[in-house]
Amino acid sequence: MKKEVFTVGSFAKMRYAGTRRRRLGGAHSRVTMVNIDTMTGRSASVAAHPRRIDLGPEAQRPNFTLNGVTLRIKERGRTVKIFDDMSATFPRGRNTVVLGNRDSGIKPLIRLLTGMENPRIGQISRNVQMSWPMNFAGHISTDFSMRENALFIARLYGESTRSVSEFIREMLGIGKEYDQPMSNLPPDQKRYFPLALVLAIEFDCYILDKSVVISNKEFRARWEAALAERLRTADLIQITNKVKFIHPCHEMGAILEDGKLRMMSVAAAVAAFNEKPSEPDMDDLEDETEDEGDDERNALF
Repeated sequence: MKKEVFTVGSFAKMRYAGTRRRRLGGAHSRVTMVNIDTMTGRSASVAAHPRRIDLGPEAQRPNFTLNGVTLRIKERGRTVKIFDDMSATFPRGRNTVVLGNRDSGIKPLIRLLTGMENPRIGQISRNVQMSWPMNFAGHISTDFSMRENALFIARLYGESTRSVSEFIREMLGIGKEYDQPMSNLPPDQKRYFPLALVLAIEFDCYILDKSVVISNKEFRARWEAALAERLRTADLIQITNKVKFIHPCHEMGAILEDGKLRMMSVAAAVAAFNEKPSEPDMDDLEDETEDEGDDERNALF
């Protein structure tokens, strides 16, 4: 199968690698919102996650396969081996959470899975169209409007520009703000736009780094409902160092430690992770301030 590599122009020096999938209803099928009238509060993420539809032959191909992956990085003038001959398979049709301490390499793993970085040794096979990390916003320019940013991404992924725009406007509940430069918008709108944009694109697999923090209750309900609808046909891979933010949809777990990735049940992964003491470093402390400084109660998962 022919693979395509997408470059997000001058908005970010980031590459997305993957294959164009066969979309239900065609490449330009209409993006639809879900009914959230009866869903409120934190329970929406569980209540709105029905049994996913039968994926048919698609379920036979894994999302990702890592074969003998070795990665070394430069750190303070010395070479550090992050992954050592790591092999693992992320199956299609299974939501998976990966748990690891900050120094275990969770950030490099995210970069590898999303195509932002290539392994020094080994191979990563991607059989599906994957999202960029949900919390990533480096491909968005605040010099442009939401519409201009959304149209660029929609065209890049072969989506209907009209449907993507309607999805985002309904998700954010906005009107004329959609055409104003993002630099002039309130902080909440700028912060929530990337979360709406990633769900406006129908990916086969969504990559969630850490957790999602949303303080606006109305947007939270809409976002949870839209994610639940996407997960009827797509998978979620969450990579985090915080057990309390694990999304309830996961069917598989994994532990990242000692340069290896071990697949297991979610319960086994949580138990194994809790047995190992965490040693927060400065990077971890910065994340605590960024993710939880506003209000931990606003975290969806």
